[in-house]
Amino acid sequence: MSKYFTKSNRGSSKNLFNKRLLYKNLVHGSRFKNVVSFLDGEKILFGRMDRRFVPITVSNSSLKYVGVSADSLKPVKAVNFVADLFNEMVLQFDKCSTTGKIDANDPFLSRLKAYKAYVDPEAQYETYKLVYFNALKNHFKKNLIRFKDFDEFINLLMPIIKISAAKQPLTYTGYIKSNNCNVLNTGLAIEIANLSYDNDLDKINNFVKSKNWRFFVNACDSYGFMIDYNCPWRIVADIGAEHCIEMAKRYGLNNVEQILGQQYSYASIKGLQELGKMLLDLYNNIRPQKYHKTVNCDDGSTKRMTIKTQNYNPSDFFERYPASYFVDLYLKIRIYEEQPMMPEHEVSNIIKEQNRIFNSTGATNSINEKFESIINKTFDKRGSLTYTVNADRAKMAAAFEEGTVENIIITDDNSDFSNY
Repeated sequence: MSKYFTKSNRGSSKNLFNKRLLYKNLVHGSRFKNVVSFLDGEKILFGRMDRRFVPITVSNSSLKYVGVSADSLKPVKAVNFVADLFNEMVLQFDKCSTTGKIDANDPFLSRLKAYKAYVDPEAQYETYKLVYFNALKNHFKKNLIRFKDFDEFINLLMPIIKISAAKQPLTYTGYIKSNNCNVLNTGLAIEIANLSYDNDLDKINNFVKSKNWRFFVNACDSYGFMIDYNCPWRIVADIGAEHCIEMAKRYGLNNVEQILGQQYSYASIKGLQELGKMLLDLYNNIRPQKYHKTVNCDDGSTKRMTIKTQNYNPSDFFERYPASYFVDLYLKIRIYEEQPMMPEHEVSNIIKEQNRIFNSTGATNSINEKFESIINKTFDKRGSLTYTVNADRAKMAAAFEEGTVENIIITDDNSDFSNY
């Protein structure tokens, strides 16, 4: 057992805490400004949320294979300009290793290789849903919760989601913001080693104490990469850095706004599109073909009845439950996921407004942009979400009437914590 640093998560909580604190002070507390934490604070949602607090995911068309992967049979991907940046840094390290500027025998910090990079959140979400569905199925079975059709099912399901959604989100949008995802899901991160995330001793010995550590940190800074102090072999492109912007210009991207706007899409697009099918799948997963129910008769006797549950084919189901039905459910579930303590009158007003817009236009732009921005935004200085919504609405509506803006979008640069 290491005296000063953890080698695993085994041991007393106090001992683990003290060792991790020592590691944090040594690595994160160093003078290198680009060694940062992505597990808490301002970087926790880096690459998963835009400047208006809207959850986003990288587009597959924006990904590119990294030039040097540790396993050539399983090459890894990153956002195109991030892959280019890494490839250039690999060449720089190769040159310095050859000329003797750095220690060529270092296993990780001499000839750089990408062991891991982009992890598809959609594939992860499918696995997550299987676990989620099974947990709900067990809950319904254990508590003898019965329903005969989809309406009854939703009425029973929503109170459960209201309690659990903040920690265990149901929608894809909520999943992207949850701790089930991290910076590897953004396409901005690349890992140059395959060591254990829990072994702080290995982090110290293989990286912080490496002869090439200082060179590595400075090289990352010059190429526009941050280093995750919790995982020092993970580098993350700082898309606001000068070198990143210059590389992004090769792809017609001149600033952070264009990177986020063109390389990423709203997570709510998928979240909205698949909610109906997902809930039908969940219904079918939990639904028994029949169940028995004991009822009281007028003469005082009891009778055991067999209730057959409703089976739906997809075409009939979506004719009976149109898009507007699932838009309304989505709005409620997303508020449960992000703002479970929101006062009921605020919930009602926000949902009513978004339903009105969708029913009149048939478009989900307002949900993807305005609604998601509102529910993911921190409270303003007055402490009231309603104040923020109403104040922004009044200002933007006035500007719209005057013709100084062409559409109404809620933004607030002063409260931007996306940290790009």
